[in-house]
Amino acid sequence: MRLHHQAPVRSLLLVMACQGRAIKGQPQPILLGQSEEGTRYYFEPWPKGTTINTGDMEHHTVDGFDCLYVRPHQEPCKDSKDCRLWMYTVDDVKGSKQHWAPGKTCSGKGFEAFRPVGDGRMSWDTEASPLPSNDPIVANANRLLKENQLMLATSQERPTPNGVYYGFVEGGLGATIVFDDKSQLKQVTLHDPGHVGYDEFIYTMLGEAIRGFFSKHKSSEGAALILEPVHPDEFRGSERSFRQTRMNTIHGELFDSNDLPKLLGLDASGKIKALKSHVRKSFRAVSKMASKLRPGSLARK
Repeated sequence: MRLHHQAPVRSLLLVMACQGRAIKGQPQPILLGQSEEGTRYYFEPWPKGTTINTGDMEHHTVDGFDCLYVRPHQEPCKDSKDCRLWMYTVDDVKGSKQHWAPGKTCSGKGFEAFRPVGDGRMSWDTEASPLPSNDPIVANANRLLKENQLMLATSQERPTPNGVYYGFVEGGLGATIVFDDKSQLKQVTLHDPGHVGYDEFIYTMLGEAIRGFFSKHKSSEGAALILEPVHPDEFRGSERSFRQTRMNTIHGELFDSNDLPKLLGLDASGKIKALKSHVRKSFRAVSKMASKLRPGSLARK
């Protein structure tokens, strides 16, 4: 299935191994940073001239939730003329928030026109007004970019084996998800103060974190959030415990702000040198994993 930029769910996939055969996709970079206050920033570019193929999905039922793990990959698309930049923030007090900006408003000199996206949406909201440049979220994002404090990385192939992830929305939903030693989802615990009765969960990797979306069958209700890894033996399932046990997810190579136009597909003069290094490392890691996989080793689809 091919999705263009209107797609409600997206992530990145370098190479996937499924039942003994590999499907190759163009790696998509993720920019990562952290403010002095501890708020983490995840930037996900949707470059010009690309589309997203979501041909690889894993379906399973866990704790009464109909779960779908999506592992898209990026491929060229001449019909794609626009570019956009998603920005997700995770704060250990305010939880996760999501924003987007047209790529043409972003440059090495700074980000502009970031629009907030409601927690119940997984696609951009063109009706929302841009945040002012002095908004703390925008100001910190620009400082990280201008001071070359962002890291360039690529998303993990799968969740961490035996990993525990937690995420919440300020004053609202909170979720804990747990994986087994083969990175298969085995537990979903949801704090739903609105008693919506969510029964569906879509998730995909975002760097070392997870982007998740809870929904209800045949309903427009939905809730998006970013879940970060926590120390499994120390986490107690609460926001307070999250502050004490959240693990570092800011890993990568220093990013040169002048390369932002290339990242957004606005400058075709060449690939980013740091990204090439990450691609090589990712391909080696995935190739090693693929050699160990056998038919049926992944969750049923």
